[in-house]
Amino acid sequence: LAVSSIALSGALSFILLLVFTRAAAALANHLQPRWIAFVSIGIALSITGVWFGWPGLGIAGVGMGIGLLPVLVGGRRMNCLGVLLLPITLNVIGIGPDVARWLGLL
Repeated sequence: LAVSSIALSGALSFILLLVFTRAAAALANHLQPRWIAFVSIGIALSITGVWFGWPGLGIAGVGMGIGLLPVLVGGRRMNCLGVLLLPITLNVIGIGPDVARWLGLL
């Protein structure tokens, strides 16, 4: 019963994916991409503000700044990803505070 319900839901989701993809493509042809981006950003910021408040919006602002950095200076996005991943990796393996002390950040 569980396997058949999984198979049925998978088949139904594939059919709905085709229908919704065609509807989204038709809608995208009629709307300006800039308006879609503004509405999407507004919805994302509204949800972030409602669920997480000012701290969540602050974190979103920092993420926006990091995301805009390569666009503004003509750099690569992968370098900005490294700026995020290196401190996280150092903290996960347990040497983050030591490295911060060596760099004089603490």
